[in-house]
This record gives sequence, structure tokens and C-alpha cells, in this order.
Amino acid sequence: MATETPETPTSTEPPVDVPRPILKLHVLPLVTEWQGEHGLRHSDYQRYRQYCTRRLERLYHHLKLNHGAKKYVERPITADKVLDERYLHIMLLLAERAWSYFMQLKHLVDENVSGSRKLFHSRSRLRKAAAHALALKDVASAGLCDPRTELEATAYADWLSGSVAFEMQKWDEAIERLQRARFIYEKLSTLCDTDHRVLYTQRIDEIEANVRFSAFSKSGSAGLEDLLKMQQAARIGALADELASKIDLAVAHTRQTQSEAVAEIVWHGQAMTVRNERLREHLQRARAKEFDIDQKLKDDATADLPGLYDELFMAYGEAARVLSDDLHAVTAKEGKNVSQKVESSVSLLKMLQNYVTYLKLSRMMERTQTLLVRQAARAADKVHLYDTLLQNVADIADLPQQRDDPASVRLAEAQVHLFKGFRCHNIAECQRQAGKIAEALALYDRAASYAIMARSHLADCEGDVTAYQGQVEALLTAIRGDRCILTANRFLETQGGKSAQAWDTTKPILDQSGTYSEDLAALKQCRLVDFPPEFQTISCKPLFFDLANNHLAFPALEARMPRTAMGMLKGLFWKS
Repeated sequence: MATETPETPTSTEPPVDVPRPILKLHVLPLVTEWQGEHGLRHSDYQRYRQYCTRRLERLYHHLKLNHGAKKYVERPITADKVLDERYLHIMLLLAERAWSYFMQLKHLVDENVSGSRKLFHSRSRLRKAAAHALALKDVASAGLCDPRTELEATAYADWLSGSVAFEMQKWDEAIERLQRARFIYEKLSTLCDTDHRVLYTQRIDEIEANVRFSAFSKSGSAGLEDLLKMQQAARIGALADELASKIDLAVAHTRQTQSEAVAEIVWHGQAMTVRNERLREHLQRARAKEFDIDQKLKDDATADLPGLYDELFMAYGEAARVLSDDLHAVTAKEGKNVSQKVESSVSLLKMLQNYVTYLKLSRMMERTQTLLVRQAARAADKVHLYDTLLQNVADIADLPQQRDDPASVRLAEAQVHLFKGFRCHNIAECQRQAGKIAEALALYDRAASYAIMARSHLADCEGDVTAYQGQVEALLTAIRGDRCILTANRFLETQGGKSAQAWDTTKPILDQSGTYSEDLAALKQCRLVDFPPEFQTISCKPLFFDLANNHLAFPALEARMPRTAMGMLKGLFWKS
């Protein structure tokens, strides 16, 4: 019987003259997606571990990384064998499989007090996961990946190494590793979009809890806050110096990727190629300012916003000026003989002009709404700001691409009704302050009708309109409250002197139900009722009822009645 020989590994080294592509792997978002789709949403670590095993088998098969038919042959993945992201996925899945096995055994150890062997096994699996993560970090640091991937792998390896130290109760090492991972995740959260930012925030909060517990276990409750601040300041300073170059490279690479994305713009389903280098630079500068503005809004730092918005609008203005010059140059060069190529160029430039105008007007609306929300202003000033918003909405709706899009038209109609409702509400406030109650009530009704129309239009809109729906409900609530207060004040004014009545301390409160006074001291001196109450006259009722009176037959009493004397003549004729 012939014995099977182990398969020889397939050569995966690329040719020397072929440059390798830069690999990208966003570790934390990818791992979170895997975990959410394969069991960890319900804390099913065994299911997630089985998924990692099946995925590894598929990757091994596709990449021809077989480990022998009978006898296991190790196929270590090194930097010279990595050709694409699938090799990085293998290393990440190995670490995740070992980590999920650790979590599964950890839950069993918590249930079984005498499970010391399971505890030892679980810690060995966690050390295995940290070893795979360190191997991934070494490959990512070999110049094969972009700077952000290198930072992601470093933070992931530090987090698992810190978790190992945390389980082994090596508090100093745990604090050092975990604080390093937290520092990198804080920097990475500024490079990602809004959807992924919450993932980094959750990981930072988890690391913060472990760091605090490690510091508490090391020094006790005495001086815990001071110890954390000193250690964090010392380690963060060293980490900032060590990772400053990598973080700068990651930021620069992210900006460069965004700049390459600016080369082709897709708006309303139409792709536009930006060929002018000056225009691309202005759009990239505008995107950098938008990124800074979003960070300021996230951190609630409104002090620098006016200057950033001014720089953003200057960038958009420069971009519009470049487009205007290009359009003028194209049309002046051809004159009356307009070819199909020139018409295509003119159409592209006009579309880019509309796109830049749309971006500028949208950011102008954002700035105005920020002023309305974050800065206190008088009602008259808010009226002018809402006039500006209505003008911006009208300008955006006049763009050809917006007019041809039904979803954009519905959204513009909803915005117009909403901003008109806010405008009427603030005008009503001005009328109320001027003492014109009837006019204010009429304006409140008009504002409520605008809000109801805006709510009906928003129900037909596509996309995320939750923010606008919240503004509609807030407007309706404010109108309802202000209208009730104004109606009550108007009622008190129409009552004349009755509203200035005083409590009569000699009478009970029940006898003064029609009196209104805000004199609480006099109210406390009044009694609620008279006790004991005064006697009142009531109709007398009979003691008994004679029911047999209607059934008695009384004797005749005429014979006993006295007779009167009559004259002779009268007695002669009327004698009975």
C-alpha cells in the first residue's frame, strides 16, 4: 500500500519585477462585522469559532495552503508570501478563533468552580490569539500595508497582549499595553467616518474600564485618580513621540485617498471627471475643512467654527472661479463653431459648477442651523436667519439636477414648510412681546399649519429625515405651549379687576370658588369648610301614613245636626 506523501507547498512568491500592491485591512470594523453576523450578537462564542474555522478552510483551499493529508505540516505566513488581503484575513481569523475559544471556556469556568484545567486552557488560547495578532502586526509593519492598516494591527495586537496581562494579573504590563491600544484607537476614530466611529468609541470605553480595574488592583482605592492621570500622562507622552510619524502618515494617506476620490465625482447618478489640477486642489482643501468642521461639531467646540466656515466658503469660491475661467476659455476658443466635444466639455463644466454651488449652499444652511441651535438669539434675529435658510433652499431647488430629481423636490418642499413654520413662530414671539395678542395667536395657528404640512411632506421623502422630523415635533410642541400661555394671559386680561381679588379670611374657601388671587399667605389663613356645619331648615316629614282611611264607611250624622226655626208660611210650603 502506497503511503501518501505530504503535499509540497505551492510557491506563492511574486516575481521580483512585479511591484506589490498596498494592502488595506481595517481590523476593528471587519472584526465587528464578523462577530455581529455570526453569533456574538447573542454571545454565542462557539458559533463564531466555528465560522472562523470554516472561513479558514475555504481560504486555505483557495490559496493552496494545504497542511498535509495525514501529518500536519506547518505553513507559516510571512511577509514575503503575502500577495493580497486574504493572507491578512487568515492571520486575523486565527487570532479571532483563539480569542472566541478563550471566551467560550471563560464562561464555562465561571459556571464550574473546580474547572482549574479549563482556566489554564482558556488562558493558553488567549496567549495564542495574542501571538497571532503579533504576527499580523509584524506583517503589516513590513511595508506591505498602508499606514492606517499598520496602526489597526498594532492596536489590535496591543489590546490582546493587554488582555493576556490582565488575565494573568500583571497589572503594570496590562496598563501599559491597554493604554497604548486606547491611544491608537482614539487617533483612528478621527480618521474614520461617522458609522465606524461608534465602534472605536465602544472599544475605548471597554479598554478604559480594564485600565481602571488594573490600577485599582495595583494600588487600591487610595490615590486611584492621581495614579491614572500620572501614568496616562507619562505613557501617552512616550506613545505620542513613538507613533507620531505613523499617525502623520495615516492622516496624510487618508487625505491622499480622499484627493484621489475627488478626481471622479458622482452626483445624481452622473459621474464627473475633474481634470483641472487647481480645481482638484480647491475641492480637496474644502473637504479637509469639512472634516475639521465635523470634528469641531462632534467635540461641541463652536469657538473656531466661524473661521473654519469662512475658509471653507473661500475654497468653494476659488473652485467656482476656476470653473468659470475654464468655461469662458472653452466657449471663447471655439466661438460660433461649437463641436460635439466642446458641448460635452461645457456640459461637464456646468454640471461641476452646479455641484460646487450645491455643496456651498448646503454648508451655508448647516452654518445657519448651527447658529440657531448653539447660540442664543432674539426672535427678530432668528426671523432673519430663517429668511436666509429659505433663500438657500430656493437657490438649491433652482439647480437643474435638483429640479429633475423627485426626491430632492419633495425634500425641498418639506424644508420650505418647516422653515416657514419656524419663521412664523418667531414672528409670533415678536408680536407677543409687542403686546399684540390677537396677531400672535393668528401667527401661531399659521406656524402650526406649516409644521403639519412639513410633516406630511417628510413622510413621503426618501432617505434619513429623522432630524427634520424631530424639528417638526419640537416646533409643534413649542407652538402648543406658547399658545396655551398666551391664551391664559389674554383670559386674565379680559377679566379686568377680577384677577386682582383677594382672599376673604372670614369665609371658607368653598364659598370663594370664583375668586383668584396669588396671595398664598392669605390662602393659608383661610379655612376649607365650616365645621361643624350650620343648621339648615328642611321640610317636615309625617311620622306615619293612614292607609285605611279610604276603605272606612262612616255613619250618617244628619239626625244629630241641629235644626233652624222657620216661619209659618215657609214651613207650610217647604215642610218635609
